[in-house]
Amino acid sequence: MTATKIFRFSQLRQLISEMPEIKNGLVVDSNIIFAASYELDIFHDEVAEILNVLSEHDIPLFTNVNIRSEFLELHRRVLIAESLIDFYEDYGSEMEPQLQHQLKSHRTSYRKAIEEDRLFKLSDQRIKSFRKQLMEFKANDHDAWQLFCQNYFSVRMAGLWEKAVEIFNLHFISLRQNDKSPQVSGDLSWKQMENLVSQYGIGVSDAMILNLFLNSTFPVVLTADSDLVYVIERLRPENKVALIPDSL
Repeated sequence: MTATKIFRFSQLRQLISEMPEIKNGLVVDSNIIFAASYELDIFHDEVAEILNVLSEHDIPLFTNVNIRSEFLELHRRVLIAESLIDFYEDYGSEMEPQLQHQLKSHRTSYRKAIEEDRLFKLSDQRIKSFRKQLMEFKANDHDAWQLFCQNYFSVRMAGLWEKAVEIFNLHFISLRQNDKSPQVSGDLSWKQMENLVSQYGIGVSDAMILNLFLNSTFPVVLTADSDLVYVIERLRPENKVALIPDSL
């Protein structure tokens, strides 16, 4: 068994040789699925390549409800940012000067990020600020935020998870007591999750994903999350490693 806890994508063949049980499957983190499905993500090319190699080796990818939620949240923050630009270009001339200025500034920031090959995501606070302002603006006699969601944002969000499941052949891990997946080998208690948060200062979503990995039979988690890497390096769990992009 390898003493190394972190493997780079370029070391996959070495990892398969040292941990042949990887062929039974691995946990794939939300940021990996997101990177694979969003071409502007910094890890997109690396992730697309590693998923092809894993597919060639018939290594299945497993996910769960927490990973799905985080995947959709990442897309929400990115796609609202994109959709607001289209909405502004269609209705900007009808808006109050202050809202018009903020959306124009938003468009400038977005374009600059794209030119610099950076992923542009809105914070939840910023999204709420735009929502509040758009709710006060009427477009075609409708609440502008509702119109924005229905005609601009929702068309981008629709079916994203289902497409990812089909394209990347994702398998779902059930945590329900009466239908628990056989790969879940331990008790996923809230106390364990809270301990990971308090001891390492990571986010709750990351702690939930890590807690699943630690209490499963899966030997590998495929991730681009530096927080998960940080904890795994320090916990050094037995018979478990992280597989990460070379550029991380």
